[in-house]
Amino acid sequence: MTALGGLVLVVAGCGPSRVRVSYRPSNGSRATYRIEVHAVAVTRIADLAPHRSVDDEVLIARHAVLGAQGGDRQVRVELSSPGGELRTFVVRIDRAAQLTEVQEIEGLPAQVLGGLGLSEIFPEAAGAPPERALAPGDRWTIDQPVRIGGPSARLTGSGRLASLGLRHGRKVATIESDFRLPVDRTTGDSPTRLHLQGTQTTTATA
Repeated sequence: MTALGGLVLVVAGCGPSRVRVSYRPSNGSRATYRIEVHAVAVTRIADLAPHRSVDDEVLIARHAVLGAQGGDRQVRVELSSPGGELRTFVVRIDRAAQLTEVQEIEGLPAQVLGGLGLSEIFPEAAGAPPERALAPGDRWTIDQPVRIGGPSARLTGSGRLASLGLRHGRKVATIESDFRLPVDRTTGDSPTRLHLQGTQTTTATA
C-alpha cells in the first residue's frame, strides 16, 4: 500500500540528521491521500488446488481536521475509488497518523453499521514510529494487539525511516513498514459460509 498526497507528518529537528515524526495538524487543515492497494490472496479449501487472486485498487482519501482530543485529532474522511460510491467517516487519529477509533459512518454512530473492513484500510497504529529521535535507516519492531471485529490478534513486523527530503518545498519523511496479521474468521451465511485461516502480510510506504 502506498499513501501519497497532503503532508501530515511533522518533522522536528533533534540534532544532526535526526528527527521526531508525529501528527500535529492544526484545526481546519486538509490533506488528500492516494492509496494504491495491491492485494494477493491464496485460498486453500480442503484437498482442492490453491486458488490465487490478485486485486489492484486505487483509493482517494480526503481528510479535514475537525478538532483535537488530547494528543489525538478528530478527522472527517471522505473515501472514494474510481467509479465507486463516496463513503464518509469521522475518525480519531493518533500522533503517528494512524486510526485509533471510528466514531461515525455516513453521519451514523460507527456501532450501527458494524465492521466494514476499515481496519484493513487504516491498520490500527500499524508501523507507528517510536517516540525517540530517528535517523534515516533506523528500524523499529512492530508488536501490538489489534482487534478486527472479533477476538484480538497480534500484529508483528518492522518499520524503517527510509529517507528525509523535500517534496513541493515541504519537509517530508518516508517510512516503510512490513507487518503480518493472523486471520481467523468466518464469512458468509450457510450454505456458503467459509472459515478463513491464514496470515495477512502488508508492505506499506508512507
